[in-house]
Amino acid sequence: MKRIYWSDSGEQRAKLSYRRHLANWPVRAEEFRVPTTQGETFVLASGPPDAPPVVLLHGGMSNSLSWIPNVQMWSKHFRIYAVDTIGDPGFSAPSRPPFVADTYALWLDDLWKSLALSQANIVGWSLGGWLGLDYAMRRPQAVGALVALAPGGVVPIRLTTIAKTVSLMLLGAWGRRRAFFGSLGFTENIGADLAGFIEFSLLAQVVAKGRTRLPGLFTDETLAALAVPTMLVVGERDAFFDAQEMRLRFERCVPCATVHCRHGMGHGLFGITDLVLEFLLKSNTLRGPVTA
Repeated sequence: MKRIYWSDSGEQRAKLSYRRHLANWPVRAEEFRVPTTQGETFVLASGPPDAPPVVLLHGGMSNSLSWIPNVQMWSKHFRIYAVDTIGDPGFSAPSRPPFVADTYALWLDDLWKSLALSQANIVGWSLGGWLGLDYAMRRPQAVGALVALAPGGVVPIRLTTIAKTVSLMLLGAWGRRRAFFGSLGFTENIGADLAGFIEFSLLAQVVAKGRTRLPGLFTDETLAALAVPTMLVVGERDAFFDAQEMRLRFERCVPCATVHCRHGMGHGLFGITDLVLEFLLKSNTLRGPVTA
C-alpha cells in the first residue's frame, strides 16, 4: 500500500491529534477495527445496539470527527456507525484503490459483514456521498435509506476552486486556513463542536497527501436506477459543485428523491442535523424496521 502521509512524524502527529479530539465525542462510543479486503477499517459505534443502523461516510481528507455536531441527536434514535474511509487520514488502512468497477462496494460489503448488518441506512458527505450513492445503486438490498450531502459524481467538480485552493495553500498557514474555510463556506464564527474537526483538517493539509484520483460522474441511467429512499442536500454556495446544476440533474434523473438546496450554505453542510434526522425517521417508518 502507498503511504498517504509525507513522513512518519507527520503520520504520528495526525494520529495523536485525531485521538485527542475523539475524546470530545459527545456520546458513549465503542471502537471496532474490522478486517476487509482493503485492510483494517476503523469504526465508532454509538446509540442503542438494537436501533436501526446508520452508517456515516465522511468527506475526503477527513475522518469521523466531521460527525461530532450530529451524532448526539442521531444516536438517540439509531445505532450509529461512523466509519473512517480507507485512504484518508483516520485510523483505517491507507489503501486508495481506483474508483472503478465495484471496488468500494466490495469494501463496504466486507464492512456490512463484519458489523453483521443485513441492511443499513447511509449518510455520506462529499466523497462519502459518492460512496453512498455507488453502494445504494449496486447493493439496493443492503441500503435502507440514503442521505447524500453535496456528493461527488453528480456534476463535475469546479476546477477553478481546486486551482484557487492550491494557490492559497502555497501561502503558508494563513493561506491554508483561508483555503479551508473558503472551500467549505465557513466563517470564523464557528461552533465549538466543529473546533476539533477544523484543527485536525488544517493539520491534515500539511502532513497528508491528497488523492490524485477522484470518482467520475454517474451516468443518467445509473442515477435513474437508484431504488432506495434518497435525500440529496446541497449548499447554495457550494464552492466545489454547481448547486443548481446538481439539484436539476438529480430531480431529472431521480424524480422520487427528496432534494434540498440550502440557502446561504456552502460545501460544509453542518447545520442540517434535524433535516437529516427527520428524513431518516420517516424513511424507516415507511420501509419498516431495519435490524442489525
